[in-house]
Amino acid sequence: MKRLAAYMAMILSLFCVSVNSLAKDKLSAEEERARQQVERICLSMQQYMERPDNLKSVKLDKSPEINAYADSDNNVTFLMGMVDFVRDENELAVVCGHELAHLAAKHISRSLFTRIVSSVAADAIGGFAGDVAGTALYSKQSRKHEREADRRGLLYMWQAGYDPRAAWKFWQSLENQYEQGNASISKYFGTHPVTRERVENFKVLLVRNCYDSPALSYCGEILADEELLKAFNEYEERD
Repeated sequence: MKRLAAYMAMILSLFCVSVNSLAKDKLSAEEERARQQVERICLSMQQYMERPDNLKSVKLDKSPEINAYADSDNNVTFLMGMVDFVRDENELAVVCGHELAHLAAKHISRSLFTRIVSSVAADAIGGFAGDVAGTALYSKQSRKHEREADRRGLLYMWQAGYDPRAAWKFWQSLENQYEQGNASISKYFGTHPVTRERVENFKVLLVRNCYDSPALSYCGEILADEELLKAFNEYEERD
């Protein structure tokens, strides 16, 4: 009888933990509206992905941290802190387009493979030199993936009707917050490093895409923007 009572107590305890966990994970009305907004924006771009089926779902995490990510199960997750950080739907589209591009290009699975290769290379070389070689190999591919996600993601949001000029403004805002010591942004900044070069690259992409496809929306404003034209011309002169 005592054993049965103990089992019942254990089951009740597990049930209470499960109920508390569900209550904790349940979104508030405001958070649910944010989830629906993010989902709507991301799904509006799905048709422009090279591999639309690579997107499984769009999720919202209640965390106040400024972050968003794509995972190996083909989900895109926004943290509530990111939703609160962006200034409008155009900037939400910037973030979502970037993460969708990681899924379309299969960057997550490729990064996992490269991480394994990097670890093997580090072990084979050994010591500090091995660590440096492994890290360099992984970092090089990460930078390549980020550049590709920037380029593809910009086109996704652009084709879906969002203002592509929000891209460089979002990343500039991100850099400003990091420089001001905003701790809640450190994790996102760690996997999405923002440099002046990255911000300038977006300006160059805006102008180049308009020269290549002048029928794109916003091209009239973009090609009349002296700051964007200056960035593009300086890049072309260096190149």
